[in-house]
Amino acid sequence: MIVHKFRYASLKKIVSSKNAKVFIMIENISNQLNLGRILRLSYSLNINGIILSNNKYVSITSFIERVSTGFATETPIAYSDNIMQSLNYLKSNGFLIIGTSRHGTINLSKFRFKYPCVLVLGNEERGIQPSTNKLCDYILFIHSKYSINIVDSTAIFLYEMFKQIY
Repeated sequence: MIVHKFRYASLKKIVSSKNAKVFIMIENISNQLNLGRILRLSYSLNINGIILSNNKYVSITSFIERVSTGFATETPIAYSDNIMQSLNYLKSNGFLIIGTSRHGTINLSKFRFKYPCVLVLGNEERGIQPSTNKLCDYILFIHSKYSINIVDSTAIFLYEMFKQIY
């Protein structure tokens, strides 16, 4: 049996990059297909780095690399053992922390992104953890009739960011 070993970047390295403008942090995602699709979207919309929480559900596998059509290796991905410490580190380096939730307080269509920033995405069912919410500078929502799949909502958030940057 062949074991896949993905090479993660360090958070310090991606934060110190001259391109460190827009990151996404994915907290406790549980579906490999969703993660692969988010990685592909992130690369397509010029996200500079991705931070994955240390969770029991998903890590980068050869399956996720295939779903991302190879883009999992194109955008630096850091692995965080402690989301709270990582968010505090990002804040101390001038990053705005922007949470996403169907229970958010600011409609995405009214929000103007400031950079550098981190867009925090939560688990497919539970969303962002309450402790993570407390560290967010803003919590955005998408006005919609029904709940939206994490990949679809990520596409909407990232496209709005992309429009405002480029």
